[in-house]
Amino acid sequence: MHGDQVPGNKYLIVSDQIVQQISRNVMAIKKCTSCNAPLAEVGGTSFGCPQCEYEIKRCERCREQSIPYMCPQCGFQGP
Repeated sequence: MHGDQVPGNKYLIVSDQIVQQISRNVMAIKKCTSCNAPLAEVGGTSFGCPQCEYEIKRCERCREQSIPYMCPQCGFQGP
């Protein structure tokens, strides 16, 4: 029997430390500032807000269609 398993239980016991690391990785997924869609590795972009340098993230669709965005930190609005 492996030390990480409980007899009669088919699920692996996961430490709190591992769960916290997974949670941080999931929360680290970059999302578009306009539509909140996850950014793909190709086609999306990010840049500093012209007013406060907060990281603005744009997906390919919102960028190509000039969908407006608003900086969540200072309220600056851009195309």
